[in-house]
Parts: sequence; structure tokens; C-alpha cells
Amino acid sequence: MDPKPNPKPISNIIRPVGSAAQFNTSRHNLGLCRSVINTCYYTVSTSCLEQHALESVIENALARVMIQHGILCVGIAGEDTNAPAFVHLKTIDLRRMIEWKEMLVSIPNVENDTGSPSSQWDGLLLRSLEKCHEPLWEDLDQKPGWKIIIHHDPRQLAPDGSQSTVIALDISFAFHHAYADGKSAYIFHESLLRALNDPPSTTPPPSLQAHTLHLARPPVIPPPLENLIPFTLSWPYLLRTLFQALIWDPLIPSWLKPAPHLPWTGSLIDPSQPRCHLRLLSLPPRRLAALLARCRAHDATLTGLLHALLLASLSARVPAPRFAGTTPVSLAPYAAPFEGMHCLFTGHDTAFDAASPSSALVWTQAARVTAQLRARAAALPRDDVMALMGYVSDWGKFHTDRFGGPRAHTWEVSNVGSARFGREGGWRIGRAVFTQGANPLGAALKVNVAGVVGEAGGVWITVGWQEGAVPAEVAEGVVEDLGKWIDVEGEGGMLGLGEDEKEKGGL
Repeated sequence: MDPKPNPKPISNIIRPVGSAAQFNTSRHNLGLCRSVINTCYYTVSTSCLEQHALESVIENALARVMIQHGILCVGIAGEDTNAPAFVHLKTIDLRRMIEWKEMLVSIPNVENDTGSPSSQWDGLLLRSLEKCHEPLWEDLDQKPGWKIIIHHDPRQLAPDGSQSTVIALDISFAFHHAYADGKSAYIFHESLLRALNDPPSTTPPPSLQAHTLHLARPPVIPPPLENLIPFTLSWPYLLRTLFQALIWDPLIPSWLKPAPHLPWTGSLIDPSQPRCHLRLLSLPPRRLAALLARCRAHDATLTGLLHALLLASLSARVPAPRFAGTTPVSLAPYAAPFEGMHCLFTGHDTAFDAASPSSALVWTQAARVTAQLRARAAALPRDDVMALMGYVSDWGKFHTDRFGGPRAHTWEVSNVGSARFGREGGWRIGRAVFTQGANPLGAALKVNVAGVVGEAGGVWITVGWQEGAVPAEVAEGVVEDLGKWIDVEGEGGMLGLGEDEKEKGGL
């Protein structure tokens, strides 16, 4: 939908969403970025519920989280205009914010207090998340653009009275990207876990009445990104960027430009397909420790390694001379102090030439990407594109002008890190899974990394792609390669990348 030229006045405005967040509201308005989801695996003994209904315990805890984080209590009005704003919602029906999703498995989903999902459960979870990524957020001016989906086996909600019975739930926090980012999703789960373990969770807060949260006063929400980050721009960077966007790209004829060396980035941009495919890989603590040890030995990080492994896989599977990777980079370390959740990130692009897969290639490229990301982090917040968001007067046109053209990136590696959740109380979190949906303007392949610190934690990697963005056999082949190559055992383990490793005594 194109922005309305003469929008109606908006009432109950708390503040404009801001120029940076308008990038996300405009993408959602066009159906280009629907939901980001962080799913955490919760376990609790039925004895901890003290005979209170699970549904009430979760609703009460969620209400307390919403009261704590004001951004969860606002709507967005005027998303289809060039002046969207966060608005005050005086009442929020929590029955619209919580979805219970039944998943029946023949294999028990949890057998002990640490929590260990079965592969059958994970398969059902992925199919559910694929569907959760498809819908747009409706009635945003009347309800917040987020919800939780509680994936559960209904047979666990009717325990037989045994005090050792453990209930396992995958609770997905799905959200509009203008509300939060991947790291803020951890803040949500940390807050929810704390609220569940707080004894008052068995009783509703005073403002929650008959499933409805009453908010007489507008909640306090953080300032927009551009007001939190002290960006600085050098004249060379500013002039070069504006010249590229305003003169070179739109006005200079192609016959006057050098021949482009475009990377392979999958199919052309198709905004009509909301379906996505998701696959899941795991790195249990022992294998994760071995892999990180190998990374440190080569002055690389897991993020850099994943970029290199994607290069190795696609070089063998796609007859293309070059590829393009991108990495979201958190801006939270550079922000002025604030409380709560936010969407604070920029990106860093890396160009790759295709090459024959080998351990030497992988570690050389992993170290190169790692060095680039460290240099970028050291330079921020100077000369960053997020400081220029206010120069775009019509985000809708900015996006639609790209329809039918090539994507900018072959793959994205988004690593939100590992969360250290509290171990106090009966409720525990055993893992985190981070997923993105079918963003037609985004990278053809999305690799997302999330983890939980602790014996039962480790790291979980999802690979996702829009329907039709890449040939299915290529995407599935990349998933197979990543699963094989990160399968490292023991402190002296090796990447499963071919005979050259064994001949050289490991990587």
C-alpha cells in the first residue's frame, strides 16, 4: 500500500515512531517484513504451580511484563502514511496477545528438569513458526504489534497428580520489528521468566481485570533510535552517500557507468510470496565449546565462521563468481542510557569471491569477516547509514522501486548471542531459537544464531528462506553442509570439511 498523501489526524499520540523505525513500519505496511520471532523453551514442575491454572499464571506474568516495558503497551497509527506514530492504548485484551498452539507428539517432549525437546517436537515447532511468520499485524492502532504463541502438548496441562510431572512449553515472542530487535527479545524472555518465578504471578496485578489490562496513563517508551545514538558524519561520507543515492543511481545512464559485477543473490525480488522455510541446527555445549576453541585459534568468531561456511557451500553449489553477505550489528552499546526494549541495529556488508571449498579458505575468510566486524564496531557510531534515515521522504516508494530487481545480499548471518537466564525459581529456560520470515527485500538465505548459557543450553542455528528465493535443492544442501561442518566433537575436534583437514592434523 502506498502512503496516504493526506492522512487523518491521529489521536492519543505518544510520539512519532522516528525516522529509523519508519523503515520497519513501511516494510510491514507493504507486507515485506511481518514478524521476527524468538522462541524459548520453558520447563516447570507442576508442583510449582501450586494448583493454579497455567493459563492464569502466564497471563498474570505477561501483564506484569507489559507494565514493566511500556513499548509493549502501545499501538501504531498511520502506518500507511509518511507520519506513523506510537499511540496510547487505554485497554488491551490479553486474550488477543496470547495464542495457545497444540502440538501432539508420540515421543515425550521432556523427560527431566533440564528440558530436552525431541526431534519430533522440533519438526512441529518449525512448521508452526513458518506459519506464524506469514500474517500481518492487524488493527495496529487498537492493539500492540506483538503476541506470544505458547506451543504445548495439551496432555501435559492435565497432570495425573504426580509432583514430579514437568510441563514443557516453547513460548514464542513474535513481534513487529518497530517494537524490538533480536536482543530485545531476550529482555522480554528474561522479564517473563522473572515474572513467572515471582510469587505474585499467581495473582493478577490491579490493572488487569477480566483478562483486560487497563492503562489510564500513556506508558513511558524509549526515545527513537536517532535520539539515542550520538551519530557523527564526516563530509566525505555524507557527500559520497548522497551523490550515490540522489545522482549516480537515478540520473547517470547505464552506458556511462562501469560494467557492474553483481553477486548472485537468488531470484529477483517478489513481494507477493509471504511463505518461508525454516530448518534447525543445534550446537550442544560440548560441541559449541570445541568449535569456539577452533575459532579462537584462528582469530575468528562463530559469526565469521558461518559466513565462511556459507561461502564454501554456495561456491560448490551455485555457478557464480561472487556473493554478498551482511551482518546486523547492534547499536545498543553506543546508545544513551535508557530502560526497556528497542530496535537498535545497523548492518555491515561483506563481498566474497567464489572459491573451492577447503579448510584454508574457511579459516582465512572467517578471520577476514571477524576483523571487518571488529573494525566496524570500533568505528561506530561514526559514518553509519542509520544516521541518514531522515533523508528518505517516502519509504514506500523507496521499497517499491526495488520490486522486480535483484536482492542486495546472498545471505545474512544474525547472531543475537547467548542469554544467561536466571536459575532461581521453578521456571527454567533451556534454549532459544531465533527466526525471521520471508523478507523479499532481504538476503536470499538467513542464518540466525541464538543460545542459552548453561549445561542444558548451547546454541541453536536456524536457516530460513522465502519460498522461491533460492532453488530448494540449494537451500537444503546449504543446511546439510552447515550441519556437517559444524559437527565438532571434543577440544581437539575438526570441521568436517574434507580430507585436507585430516592430512594437516586438524584445523
